[in-house]
Amino acid sequence: FQNWYQEQDYQNLFDFNTPITKTTTLYAKWKPNYGTKISNIVVTTIPETGGGVAYHNNKFYFVDVGDDDIKVYNKALQKESDISLHADNGSSRGIEIYNNHIYTTDLGDDKVYVYSLDGVRDTSKEFNLHADNGVATGIVHHDGYFYICDFTDQKVYVYNTGGVRDATKEFSVSELGVGPLDIAFYGGKFYLSSLANTRDRISTYQNKIFFSHIVDEEGEGNSFRQALIVLDDLLYSFNLDDSQTKRLEVYNLME
Repeated sequence: FQNWYQEQDYQNLFDFNTPITKTTTLYAKWKPNYGTKISNIVVTTIPETGGGVAYHNNKFYFVDVGDDDIKVYNKALQKESDISLHADNGSSRGIEIYNNHIYTTDLGDDKVYVYSLDGVRDTSKEFNLHADNGVATGIVHHDGYFYICDFTDQKVYVYNTGGVRDATKEFSVSELGVGPLDIAFYGGKFYLSSLANTRDRISTYQNKIFFSHIVDEEGEGNSFRQALIVLDDLLYSFNLDDSQTKRLEVYNLME
């Protein structure tokens, strides 16, 4: 609970020292608790065979695993364009936008491919992943490093922007119970999603240590959380549920 206000849009606090001379309606302002689900809607436009998602300049960038491309949407989730991936980049999964370039993990080549925002490949920025990081999924940039999930190892591998591995920053995510699909960062914590058909979880890690589960539910047979991203203190989780319906769930991250 935040406070009592005179208007429904919470413009002016109510002064309880004010004499009441007529029927008066007050409006209570509440703030959702950290991790509270505040939205769950069907979104038919996003790729059904999706990988990760990135956000840049009011646009969503989705990896489409089925079409081997990146689909660009506006903030209302209306499709605007496609970015074709190089033929070698045939198993793209995770995506991050850093320094006006698209970085996408390829779990077949064990490599990070790089493109300009208009889809021109930039081989000078690409790098190979460590042999142990053989099933790379989600990727996020934070403080000069790329954090890359590995589905098989249940671990987050770390590389600097030049592609050099830094094992001192890496951490296990075994608390997910299954390999991670995507990763996001906000407020000093990493957020990771699991393959929801086993155990549906979104878990948080701080300073390489498990912090908490935002979501911890019984999984459904054909469901999975394909992508996570944080925008304006909200965690967006793009999912494919058990009936193969594409959904967007939104969680409050304000403490």
